[in-house]
Amino acid sequence: MVATESDIFNEESFWPTFLNDLKYANTSVIISCPFVRRWRLGRLAPEIKELVRKGCSVCFFIQTPSSIRKEKGALSPDEETELYNYERDIEIIESWSVHLTKRPKAHQKFAVIDGRKLWEGSLNILSHRDSVEHMRRFESVFEAQRIIKFHDLGSCEVCATLKARYFVSSPDAALQVQMLSRLIQNNRKARNLSLRRLGTASGVAFQRIGQMEKTMHMSALIPVLQVLNALDLRMVICQNDDLNSLLKAIDLKNSM
Repeated sequence: MVATESDIFNEESFWPTFLNDLKYANTSVIISCPFVRRWRLGRLAPEIKELVRKGCSVCFFIQTPSSIRKEKGALSPDEETELYNYERDIEIIESWSVHLTKRPKAHQKFAVIDGRKLWEGSLNILSHRDSVEHMRRFESVFEAQRIIKFHDLGSCEVCATLKARYFVSSPDAALQVQMLSRLIQNNRKARNLSLRRLGTASGVAFQRIGQMEKTMHMSALIPVLQVLNALDLRMVICQNDDLNSLLKAIDLKNSM
C-alpha cells in the first residue's frame, strides 16, 4: 500500500492548525478522546458552540471512568473526585448540544473533520494542557473513512436518530421505557435543544424532562406525549400483526 502523505505536529504547532480546521468545518466533526478536562473545554467552547450554531454535527467519543461502575459508598476519595469531575464535564459538553457517546476503556485519540481531514496521535484533544505530544494530519477521505470504520466512529446514537424514520418499541416493558427515554434524549440533542428550551416548548418542567431521559417519571402519559409533540414526533399504536403493513403504508404515503 502506498503511504498517504501527512504533516507532523507537536503540542505547540497542533492547536493553531486544528482550530483553523474547526473554523472551516462544514458538515461534521468527530473527536475521539479518552479524557475531558474543564480547562481545555473552556478553551474549545467558542469553536464548538459556533459549529453547533451553524448546523455542523459535533460528535464526541469519550471514556467512562471505571469508578462509575462502583457503588458510591465503595469509592475511594480519589475515585469520588474523578467521578465528580467527570459528571461536571459531561454537563458542560451536553450544554453545547454536542452528540456524546461514552465508551468503557476507550483510549483512542482522533479527530475527523468533514469526513476528509484526519488527526491522530498522542494528544488528548479534550484534556490537553502542557504535555509534550505528537500528532499527524492527513487530508484524505480514504484515511478518514478507514479510521471511522475501523474504530466504529460512525455509531453516534444521536446521528442515528436523525437518520432513523421510525421507532418500533419492544414487548419488554422495562426495555420499552429505556428505548423511549433514549428516543426523547437523542431527538432533543439532534435538534440542538437544551432541557430548558424543550421544557418551554412542551409545557413540561425541564427537570421532569431530564428525569424522563433517565427513565424516571415515564408512567404519566400526558407529559410524555407533550414532550413528543414538542419534538415533532407522533406515537402510533397498532397490533403486532399489522406492523409491517403499517410501515409499508407510511412509506407509500411519504413517497407520494
